[in-house]
Amino acid sequence: MIDIVEQIARMNQKQRDDFVHYFVSKWPQLANDIKEAIQIEIFEQRSEKEKQELEEISRKAREEDTPLVLTKDMEIK
Repeated sequence: MIDIVEQIARMNQKQRDDFVHYFVSKWPQLANDIKEAIQIEIFEQRSEKEKQELEEISRKAREEDTPLVLTKDMEIK
């Protein structure tokens, strides 16, 4: 499985464009299913990263014994 991912990662832009065009033309439902799975995985990884960042900020605030104040750039998007 990793070999397939690495092969795609090594493609130049034209090769990726051709791959996507062929893939969607040949297997449109599979392409859509994979697209949705990728979107879900990106969302879950982003959410986990944000959770870890907030936990780290909270931990540092407790260690410093200062109140935790969220700023505009800390908002979860």
